[in-house]
Amino acid sequence: YRDNALLNGGVSIGGHPVLAANIRLPTFTIAFEGDTIAPAPNCVAHHEAVAAQDKALLLTRGSHVGSVVSRRAKDGLWLAIAQWCEARLG
Repeated sequence: YRDNALLNGGVSIGGHPVLAANIRLPTFTIAFEGDTIAPAPNCVAHHEAVAAQDKALLLTRGSHVGSVVSRRAKDGLWLAIAQWCEARLG
């Protein structure tokens, strides 16, 4: 995310470039305001470039690791992920 590789063709699978603009599957993007691993502005840019009709962006406080493993994560981040998935999978 730091180099926006998904936006500029810097990621490939099986020798084929992967571009955010070609992603059409439902997409749930999570960006943390204090994230230095995947900076929030880069995550937002990726989210906006994804071609999916069904996409959601969760911009929240915290950091990449701390927000995922904290005590509050189960009632915040993990609940939001579960609700998004449940709405699509039933």
